Formats: sequence, C-alpha cells, structure tokens
Amino acid sequence: MEKKLASGEWQSRDSGARGRNGKAIREVLLTSLPSDLQWRWKQRQSQMLGLGNQITPDQDEGPAVQIDTLTKALTRFSPELREAYIAEVNRLDELLDRYDSINPKRARDAKGQLSFTTEVQALCREAICTNTHILAREPKRGKEPSPFTLDGWSRRRKSEGMNVFLRAAPTVSARDKRRAFISPDAHVWVEQNWRNHPTVTHLYDKLEKLAKKKRWQIPAIQWFYRRYNLIDPIVRTAVFKGDKAYTGKYKPFVPRTVEDIEALQMLCGDHHVLDVHSWNAETKLLTRLWLTVWWDMRLGLIWGSHIDVTPSSHTIACAYANGVRNFGAQPFSRPGEGFFSYLYTDNGRDYKSRNLGGEIEVHKLAARIDGGLQMLLKAHGVGLANDIDVKQFFARNYNGREKPVERVFRDLADAIQNEFFRRGWCGRSTSDRPDAWRDLYARHQKAVKRGQPSPFPAESDVRAYVSDWIHGYNTHAHTRTTLDGAKVVPLAEFNRLYSTRYQISDEALALMLMKPTQGALSKNGVRCLGSTYAHSAMSQFKGLKGEDGKALQLEVRYLDENYSTVWVVLPDGTFCEATRLDSSSVLTPNKETQRAVAQMIQHERRVIKDFQLITHSRLRGESVEDRVAVAYGVEQDAAEALPVAVNANPEESRASVQRLTRFDGRKLRAVPQPSVSSAEVSKIEADASIFGTPDKGRVSEFDFEE
Repeated sequence: MEKKLASGEWQSRDSGARGRNGKAIREVLLTSLPSDLQWRWKQRQSQMLGLGNQITPDQDEGPAVQIDTLTKALTRFSPELREAYIAEVNRLDELLDRYDSINPKRARDAKGQLSFTTEVQALCREAICTNTHILAREPKRGKEPSPFTLDGWSRRRKSEGMNVFLRAAPTVSARDKRRAFISPDAHVWVEQNWRNHPTVTHLYDKLEKLAKKKRWQIPAIQWFYRRYNLIDPIVRTAVFKGDKAYTGKYKPFVPRTVEDIEALQMLCGDHHVLDVHSWNAETKLLTRLWLTVWWDMRLGLIWGSHIDVTPSSHTIACAYANGVRNFGAQPFSRPGEGFFSYLYTDNGRDYKSRNLGGEIEVHKLAARIDGGLQMLLKAHGVGLANDIDVKQFFARNYNGREKPVERVFRDLADAIQNEFFRRGWCGRSTSDRPDAWRDLYARHQKAVKRGQPSPFPAESDVRAYVSDWIHGYNTHAHTRTTLDGAKVVPLAEFNRLYSTRYQISDEALALMLMKPTQGALSKNGVRCLGSTYAHSAMSQFKGLKGEDGKALQLEVRYLDENYSTVWVVLPDGTFCEATRLDSSSVLTPNKETQRAVAQMIQHERRVIKDFQLITHSRLRGESVEDRVAVAYGVEQDAAEALPVAVNANPEESRASVQRLTRFDGRKLRAVPQPSVSSAEVSKIEADASIFGTPDKGRVSEFDFEE
C-alpha cells in the first residue's frame, strides 16, 4: 500500500487524525482504487449498516467495471488481433464453466494421494491455444496449462470476470527505476575516453576514482559491461584493433575482374619467408628460405619463382628470368594502341622475420636496386621495369585484398605446415612456435656438438618440395572469384590464351640479372666499385658532360662473384665488357695494366688518324633515312598465330616474337647498293667539259696594285 501511495497510483490525503500508534491517518480516494477493492469496500459498508448481503456483484456496478476494464484491455490490440482475443476469451470462459461443473475435481489414486481427475486433465489439453496471431504475441499459450492454473482462473473469475484471461496492461510510473542514473559530467567523460580503454575494468577504475573525487553518481560495472556488449563489431574492430584489422575484416572494397586482361599482361610479385627451418650443409647453419614469386593475375599461374636465403633485387630478377625462360615474356607494350604490360607490387614496406636468436632481420625495400620491392631507380632510369619496358602498378598499404598473390602464399604456408609440422615447421610467428620445433632444436644442438647430421630437413629437400608444390598449383583447378567463380587450371588457361610467345634473348636476361650501379667516365675508363674499368669503346665518349655539367655517368652491371669484369652501357645504347685496371708498381710493373693502357692508346690514335669530317655515307649519296634504316633496321611484324591442332604441342604451333631490349646489340646490315644494268652503262656519254682549263685571272696580292 505504501508503494502504491508513494508512486501516486492511489491518491490520498491527510485526515488530521492520528491512530493508536501515534501515526497520522491518511484517507484514500475511493475512485483511485481497483474495482475489486471498491466492491469489497461497499460490501463492508453494507454489512456495517445492517443491510446484510443485499449488495452483490450482480447487483452492484462491479460487472460494469469489469466490462470497462476488459474493453480497455482489448482496445490496445489491432482489430484483427482483438477479434482473436475475444474468441479466445469466450472459449476459455466456456471451458471454465465446464470445469466448475465437474464434481469432484480431485480423487485419491492408488497411493492415497489426491490428484486431478481425467476430466480435468482433458480440459487442460483442450485449453491449449491454436490461434496463430495470439501465439505470435504470446508463445506460452501454446503450452498445456496445469490443473492448478484452471483452478486459479476459476477462483479469480468470480471477482475479475473475463479479465483473468488477459494480461494486465503495463503500468507506467513517473520515473522508470530500472534505468541506471549517471551524472551528466560523468556521461561526458565516458563518451570522451571510452575509445582509449579496450576493457571495461580499466575504464571503470578511472571513472570510479573521478566519481569519488568529484562526487559523481555512476552505475555499477555490470552496466558498463552491457554497454560494451552493444558496441557494433565494425566499431569495436576499428576502435580497439586499428584500421588494419578493420580493413581486413569489414572495410568495403571494389570487386575486381580480370576478364579484360591478357595473359601475362599484369604480373603480381612479392616475397614470402617459408615457415620451416632447413639445414645448409655448406654453411653449417639453420636458415629460413625466401620465395620470390611472379603470379599472373589473369591466368592464376605462378609464372616465375626463385628461392634464396635473403630477398633482394637479384632474387626478383631471377624469378622474372625464370618465368621468361619457362613460359615466355610479357606482351610488349604498344603505346599507340594504349596497351601496356604491368608489374603489380606493393609500396616497398619493410619485411621482417625472426632468426633463431630472436633478433629481427629487416629486409627494407627488398626489391629496390639495393634490395627491396620497388624495382626502379627512378633518378637514373635503372631497374627491371625500365629494362623490360613495362609499367609498375602499386598496391595500397595495409589491405590484404590488394595483392592477390597473398592468397597463394597462404596456401603454400598451409601446405608447408602439413608437410613439415614435426620436421622443422617453426610457426607463422614467434608466439605460434610449436613445442615440436623446440624439441627438434634441442636435438639439433646435441647433434651439432657430436658432429652428427642435423634432424632438420636439408635445404635441398625444402627447395624440392616447394618446386613440386608450384608444379601442382599450376596443374590443378582453382576457383577464381575475379572470373565469376569459375574453376580454372592455370596451365591449361595459359595454353589457351597465350597464343603468341614473346621472347627475350639470353644475353639480355643475363644483364638484367646483374646488379646495376653507376660510374663517372674518366681518362682511363669508368670509375666504379672502388676501381677503374677500361675498354677501347669508351674512348669516343671522353670529354662529354652530363646534364648537370659534371663528368658523364655511365650505367654499369656487375656480379658479386667477379669484380674483375663489368659490363658498361654506353650512351649510344651499346654495351662493352670492361676489365679492371689494377695499379702498377714502380719496381714491379703490372704487365696486364700496361698492355690494356697500350691497347687503348693505340685505338685512340687510330681513331684520331682515321677521323673524317665528311663521312663516306654522304659521298655514296645515302640519305638520313637510309642511314637510320641501316643502323636500326626495320622492325618486322609478328608472325600470325596458327591454330593448335589436336594432340599437337602448343609450343610448336605458337608464334614467336623476339624482344629487342636496350641490352641487345644493334644488328649490322649491308649497305644497300643500287643495281646497274649494261644497257644503262652503254647509254652513258663522256663529259669532255671536265677536261677544259678555265682562263687564268690575275690575282692582286696587295691593295696598292689595283
């Protein structure tokens, strides 16, 4: 009663009198009470006045109040649902009439215990609701009510009428005490700082300290747990795990299609460290090999690959050369037609792996000129992309969908884990390192001390397994999402679409595999790698200046295995093999150096002696077009691809085009000579005027002789 009065549901006033206990007596407004209490109050008043039981529910306004309450309860439903509830209420009311007519309702069973009769049990089964509209709102009505429920309905129906079959309307108080209260200042602080606290405990600890200091009112920690559970997954991932996790899981992306790309037009390249330690018998060390791959985006073909200890520009060039020799080169760019070939790489981010000692080996820019994946030395126009005349296409940072070759590496990582799980698999991170690897490493240390073979797999075995896996990848079907989910066998797709084989000479590939650098041209040759390299072909370019006005810089290619010889790319596009000039002692002269210098001096003297101001080509009457055609030759059209016959070798019927790179020397051709017939010779007449002597004039040597 006190709760009803405090909430305002029952209205009251102070009567001015006090009871026996000294407390004030309050009078309750009769109309604010429920209808059943009003009827009971009237019954009690009638008995006090000596009227006996003259006032009954049938004679009083109780039924009217019940009907009014029932009407209000039904009006909150939609018309369709209201009709369903009226039919259900009438059905249950008729069922209760039958229940009240049963006598007895209980009987003793064989054990002597009272239980409801079978007639009551049948009424319980009949009371199950079958109306779909009501069950959609109140699913519990589809269950069988107990006999006690029927008995309770029967008792309450005498006072409440048919309202007993309906749920009571929800009461709305002035203040909903279910909602936790939080001070406005505390609410502002939570909204400003919750993003910096991934866990509820850390946030609540700081908030609780501030609340005690500033006298804020805050909810319990369970309230914050419920609020954290309501955070959307995309918000939770982006705020607490960062943009990289959000990009990989939820960030929208543009769907790709590669149907408009030709075979080998776009190659995607990257490095991948193998998750297995292998034993190198030569170096006596455990190593993790790196795989460099060029993957064709149209065919899904692993076009070129190379395995090495450390990723570098050399491994990238070796992988590219492997693809050229095994499958053919990329289609040549045709700028006039708007067709270009591309190399698809990332932005040269650092590649990290941990060695056995736990130190981080950083392979920065692992395909640059000095070892990273940029592949272009833009300042000097040197690099693989410039050598093969293709464009470079960069992927965006921190997006796993940008480079599709990452999916190939994931499949390879799964295969290596299954193959070498107990034979050297080191896990995909330091925290993922298995116990089997630690046990194997302990056995390895003991074997090394005793001079016995290492239990880790040999490096040759790992290389052979990766090669077999690449062959199996190219010869099995794969589902390509960029081709509308079609299943494609990469090698079969290559034979179908790569109709013309493009080639690059072995000499040009060899120069591409060399490491490039630059050197200044001096009197004795080009200075690079701490030495001077000389060749007679560089003599005609001495004295030339670069664009910056300094000594001319020449591109130099070399190998780490041999620094005695380098290949120099000359300004006219040709290249020469230059040898190193070692310093010669005064007491013990270096004969090789003296011989090389003498040959260069002899060559330059011959050039000086034979130099002519007017070349023989002009005396022969050749035009500029003739000399250009002789120097460069006329490019021939590619041979038309022939159809592949049944059971024929595609390589034999595929047309072939040779690519002339800047490392290919110019082909010398014979100067075209005009043909002269005997009839033309017989028609020639002698010109006697050339033998005439003109009159000799007088020459005045001095002005005063005029």
